[in-house]
Amino acid sequence: MFRFNSFLHLLGYVLLIAPPRAIDLTVAERTRQGELSKQPLSIVMLVELLIRVALLLILAVALESIMGEIYYETYRLDIVFSIVAGFGACHSFIYFFFLGYLRHSLGTQRSMRIYRLLRNFCYASLPGMIAVLPILVWKWKWEQEKFPFEDDLVFSVYCSTTFLMIAVGAVEALIMKRKPLGLDKHLNVER
Repeated sequence: MFRFNSFLHLLGYVLLIAPPRAIDLTVAERTRQGELSKQPLSIVMLVELLIRVALLLILAVALESIMGEIYYETYRLDIVFSIVAGFGACHSFIYFFFLGYLRHSLGTQRSMRIYRLLRNFCYASLPGMIAVLPILVWKWKWEQEKFPFEDDLVFSVYCSTTFLMIAVGAVEALIMKRKPLGLDKHLNVER
């Protein structure tokens, strides 16, 4: 079970879903006097984000070589990976501003709540992408459509799921009291 959890965490990290590790990296580098020890948190966050986006691009290219260019383009996976990268970058900047930069001036509780709300808004689009997978498989397997996005069914399911997840994310951010899971252990870093 531990290996499966480690795999899921690694997959979430590569897909930019898991939170960044910039604060922990900064603390570790300063403790060990590593290469990034003299860099501010913003530079460490930016370097980490660039590495994660590069890993996501490697995954996208590998998937394109496995599927073939025709299927990759037909199912618009380049758009999917662009959306994931865009919202992942947005999540990283939210993490930096509210947990690394503004946490002391706003207070830990308020910055955590704002971070949670904005993080939930960033990732509300991902369940919509997963919700349309059965429809796309059904169209590919039984209807043999050349263009799976010709009708509005896929777009309607995507939008409905995304709006539902925005509402659920807003409610979750307002009622949850505990610190979001997966965050850095060290949130007290001098910038």
